[in-house]
Amino acid sequence: MSYKHELMSDEDKAYLATFNFTNLITKKPLKGYSWAIDRDNNSFLIDGGGVGGFDTLLDDQVPKYYYFVIDNRVFLLSTFFTGKGNYFVGLSYTYKVSVARDVIRNSCVLNIKNRDEFIEKIKEAIIASCTPIGVDCSVEVTFDYVAVNTEAQDAKWAEIEEVLRLYAYLQNRDKHNDQ
Repeated sequence: MSYKHELMSDEDKAYLATFNFTNLITKKPLKGYSWAIDRDNNSFLIDGGGVGGFDTLLDDQVPKYYYFVIDNRVFLLSTFFTGKGNYFVGLSYTYKVSVARDVIRNSCVLNIKNRDEFIEKIKEAIIASCTPIGVDCSVEVTFDYVAVNTEAQDAKWAEIEEVLRLYAYLQNRDKHNDQ
């Protein structure tokens, strides 16, 4: 596994600040202290806010969001997870992951060249992020699913986004005509 869970240096924090990420819940600038990073491939995963526990009784549970940067592209992940254990007996997590959108292109159309490799990189990064820093304990992470839009879904999202753009344009035009 090429991703490592690390504390961020001041230089890392300055690099993170160039992305202008915000906590998706508080809308405040994201100030990371740790991340899962593959320095050789300039890729990282960082907490974007939220809760994400799917073992609670709440039906309206807020997802745990992550920003995933790979190949100079930023993806927003929406996750739910459950976990058990401790540092002495080991940790065990189960994740449900959805790739919500391509942040830079502001699109749900991902156009990933190698979908299977992309999913494996997401899994590697999440597994690394679950590994405690400076503590030697076993960590097991399983995935119920990692959902990435299929090409048919990509096409449908493109159609939906085009309709939404047209609707926004017409609303804006009508607003200016009314003035």
